[in-house]
Amino acid sequence: MEKYGNQLSRSTRAYEILLEREMRFYERIEPIFAELVPLVHDLLYYMTRDENVEREIECEAFRTNFGRYTCLIKELKNETLIHQSYIPQSVFRTSVAVVKQMQDDLNYWYDMAKLLFEGGYENIDYDNGEKAVDRLLLRLSAAEIDIKKRLEELSGI
Repeated sequence: MEKYGNQLSRSTRAYEILLEREMRFYERIEPIFAELVPLVHDLLYYMTRDENVEREIECEAFRTNFGRYTCLIKELKNETLIHQSYIPQSVFRTSVAVVKQMQDDLNYWYDMAKLLFEGGYENIDYDNGEKAVDRLLLRLSAAEIDIKKRLEELSGI
């Protein structure tokens, strides 16, 4: 009886650790996702010429946002890989899809930044920018839906 009790205790403790680490993942990526939504919109916004704002200020704002965008790629990738063993495959796949989309869009943002810094507003591909924003938001939504489904599953709702 004592042997069974010890085994049950270890099993319960292991489950608690796994659950705690899964919840830690959700807590850590929530602010990343929340920051990404306005950030990606701002990347597109700062590529558009505003006659009321000095061009240098627009360029610096874009540079700051682009730098943060690249940092968020690393943060999200690290959190996903660190917690890979503790999260369901569906959540892992959609989180990786967000990272992959961000990485795939890096070339576009970089190329448009060069045009922006040169003052070549007429050559900036704004349509592709809107598509890049939409693609990333779609990936974020899919990840958030999978996370919500998992949390509902855990809570028994």
